[in-house]
Amino acid sequence: MKERHQFQDAFNYSLTAFQNRRPQVMADLANVIWEEPFLKFNYLNIPIQVYWPTGEIFPDELSMEEKIIIYQYLAESTILPHTGQGWVSFLELPEGQHHYQPFIKEAFEPLAEQFGEDISLFRKKGEALEGVAIKGGDAAFRIQVLPKISMQILIWGKDEEFPARANILFDNQVSCHLSTSTLYMLGIAVAQRFRNGG
Repeated sequence: MKERHQFQDAFNYSLTAFQNRRPQVMADLANVIWEEPFLKFNYLNIPIQVYWPTGEIFPDELSMEEKIIIYQYLAESTILPHTGQGWVSFLELPEGQHHYQPFIKEAFEPLAEQFGEDISLFRKKGEALEGVAIKGGDAAFRIQVLPKISMQILIWGKDEEFPARANILFDNQVSCHLSTSTLYMLGIAVAQRFRNGG
């Protein structure tokens, strides 16, 4: 119950921040389309429309955490472009060490458990999210999550010597657009959608 209240507080804060910003400014900074009264963009492979100023999101299938992420992305993105040329681990994000162990448990371990003995299924799930196969691990994908945010998801299969493991890397400019606590939610949300195939 306490955790849900914490999410509700974050939701209210993020929605208010969204409502207090001019939509054209958000569109320019977040690299999304402003077609009054909607801000339009893709979240993973899902076309999203956010109504301004109420904040209603279409389609309405997203979790509360994902809605928080979207409001914060729109309200907090900066002018820096997305490059996708350098990558950092969650541990390397500002204050990332404070959330790293729960991030391993909630993001890495479920990926390793599901795909560690089925790399072909991992590849199918990555393709379902329109990811780009890249070099890394036993299989890896680069996923465009939001217009200025991309991630890499990597898997190493279980063998006789080592257990399966997974990793998530972020674009090295990601902290210019979202806080580490929001990236914590984003990494877990993307891992869940990856596991579900979209």
